[in-house]
Amino acid sequence: CGFGLMHGETLVGYTASDEAYALIVDIGTTTVAALLVDTARRRVVAARGEHNAQSPYGADVISRIRHETEWEEHRNGPNPLQQAIAKQVSAMLAGLLEQAGIGDVDFLSLTGNTTMMHLLCGLPGEHIGKAPFIPATLEPMRLPAADLGIASQAPAFLLPGISAYIGADIVASLLAADAHRSQPPFLLVDLGTNAETVLCASGTLYACSAAAGPCFEGATLSCGMAGQDGAIDTVSPDPERGLSFTTIGDAPARGLCGSGVLDALALLLDAGIVDETGRLEADASPLGARITDDALTFTDSVRFTQKDIREVQLAKAAVRAGIDILLREAGMETADVARLYLAGGFGSAMRPESAARIGLIPEELSDRVTVLGNAAGSGALRYATEEGAAESALGIIRRTRYIELSAHAGFTDAYVERMLFPERE
Repeated sequence: CGFGLMHGETLVGYTASDEAYALIVDIGTTTVAALLVDTARRRVVAARGEHNAQSPYGADVISRIRHETEWEEHRNGPNPLQQAIAKQVSAMLAGLLEQAGIGDVDFLSLTGNTTMMHLLCGLPGEHIGKAPFIPATLEPMRLPAADLGIASQAPAFLLPGISAYIGADIVASLLAADAHRSQPPFLLVDLGTNAETVLCASGTLYACSAAAGPCFEGATLSCGMAGQDGAIDTVSPDPERGLSFTTIGDAPARGLCGSGVLDALALLLDAGIVDETGRLEADASPLGARITDDALTFTDSVRFTQKDIREVQLAKAAVRAGIDILLREAGMETADVARLYLAGGFGSAMRPESAARIGLIPEELSDRVTVLGNAAGSGALRYATEEGAAESALGIIRRTRYIELSAHAGFTDAYVERMLFPERE
């Protein structure tokens, strides 16, 4: 009896037990998601999600690169950003192990955007933040987790990336979407602080990254919050009260998470309270009574303001313009896309019809949506455990054509056009 961990044709680990456990971590700019997986049974034993501990150094990758660069110049003590994420992963691992009654995992598989992977490894990220956007490395790695400052005796696998702004998390998500296998054209959208979009068509993957900002994760909205207990996650019309809403955990409302934000804005558009330009104005409908001081009021302490609407408007325009550019580069129409995969926590929680109503995704694809959930986590597990998956990941990278939106001649016009919200009769 026993379990051998194979990576490609190499035996990289062995346990005499019939059980083998892995820690799968997706390091996002705003959130870190960790799964403790029983690999023999392909079962998630425990899961944990937290705000990225690097957040005090900035809400976006550019801010954190700036802090890391300043540290590189002075080298005053240990790298604080690297320490922050290593300690966080260690603490998450310890908590999951205690919850499951396990001493240690047999391996770790780590993924994330390119900046987060650099900061985890203590690699300089200075050149990611400025043209021509050259990372220190995009290669896959295998090393002891302890070398990263993570409290485990197990080996750690770090997935490869595609470019400075299409990282290992997207490679993992594409593995989860079977992008290495032949299938009809599809779009994959991962809506995070940066919204990465990939169009797979005729053997080529067209990829781009749009600077959506952290508003979909609640970080820049007046009453925004992550998807935690007390977050308003769905909003629906109500004939008597104007609207009704639910909260995560049925807890008292503390704020709005991304899915609730989309529902709220879609409702305001349908009611005619927000026009195509994004202007909010109360009317005589039951919903109008909830509009005070240029805000939609849910409770005394939870509001969705005109400024919030503008934040969402800017983000959705960037994402949708990126989709338009990829379709144009591939010589395709929206109707040619057979499937729209939504990856990430926000993509899994949102209502596709609300996303289509505000123009975040094409309306004709709203009934072709497949939710992948934690696609990066699923792909990271496949990468480390499935035969041929590491080679498939490299094949995906070789077939990917990265398009830098800031340098694309058509992006500005597409962005301005997508600033408007769709009109409906």
